Amino acid sequence: MGEAAAVSGDAGARARVRVLAVSRVAPSPAPVERERVGLSFFDTPWVATRLGSGAGLALGLSVHHAVADGRAVWQFMEAWSSAARVGSPVTKSLGAPHYRREAAIPQPDGGELARHMLKLVAPKLPAVASGEHDFSQRFRLARRTFHLGADAIQSVKRRIDELASAEEEAAGSAKPKPVSTFVALAAMGWAAFVRSKALADGDDTYLIFLADLRARLDPAVGEGYLGNCVRMCLARCPDAAELRGERGLLRAARAVQAAVAEMEAAPLAGTADGSAIARVMQIPFSRMANVAASPRFGAYGAADFGFGRPARVELVSMNHDGEMVLVGGRRDGEVQLSVSIDPAHVDAFKAQVLG
Repeated sequence: MGEAAAVSGDAGARARVRVLAVSRVAPSPAPVERERVGLSFFDTPWVATRLGSGAGLALGLSVHHAVADGRAVWQFMEAWSSAARVGSPVTKSLGAPHYRREAAIPQPDGGELARHMLKLVAPKLPAVASGEHDFSQRFRLARRTFHLGADAIQSVKRRIDELASAEEEAAGSAKPKPVSTFVALAAMGWAAFVRSKALADGDDTYLIFLADLRARLDPAVGEGYLGNCVRMCLARCPDAAELRGERGLLRAARAVQAAVAEMEAAPLAGTADGSAIARVMQIPFSRMANVAASPRFGAYGAADFGFGRPARVELVSMNHDGEMVLVGGRRDGEVQLSVSIDPAHVDAFKAQVLG
């Protein structure tokens, strides 16, 4: 999963933190001052930097995806910030956490599966993998963050629903189900990615996202589970030209819905034998976009440690061209969309999102 960062703009607040490193934090807009305060109970990799000139505090947290998924991370953040806000009513509503992985998916041959997965992602061990698609490419990519208000989100959803209704009416079919916020914004981001890169006619293109399986397993996994309980979903469009056309939003949305339906029909398909990730490893990165997190993740509320919501929350470990992150925005009803993209395509992507 990598690193998440939150920045508070309250100049008067001081947090009891220790500085482990600053290499993962984006360049600060003000001189950096560091102070160390021991926290014996907390050994998770994280970094806190107090900005000079009364600018506030920047806090970063690093979590490996093998340990926890996005939902677990934000549950942890909510619990941590609630503990910092002594007496907060939020603390009383949080269930007791647990980490028992057998509650999710029993895996008697877990060691063999781990070795199989390792061969997929690092086939030349002990040689270190190299190439243009490794994690180091984050340093050559541009990043942009968009704050989408409730009206803008409804406009995207309405456009997709209108296109779907027109097609169904022409075909004499029943009125389609309205799209969700995630489907609408994932479709918008995917279509913007394809259009900004000007993929060739006939090229297939893909969108990857993760689905939370907690409520989809039998028996369901409890709300307090703080482990990893997600499955990869793969949406495919056989011809990039379809996403560039007038009905591109609808085509993208339907592909996302189809991927969700496939996951709901067989939540564990491809997880036990690693075939799901093996399939993804065969896809050209240049034609694949990725959407992480969810508009349901209240990133700004969960990062309020008692001195107000942070001025900015970002998932900083975005390593690939076309990688996007969706989280709840700072204001009510708002969704924050962040993207990591080739600098040559930034303006075109921005025009698609804001157009």
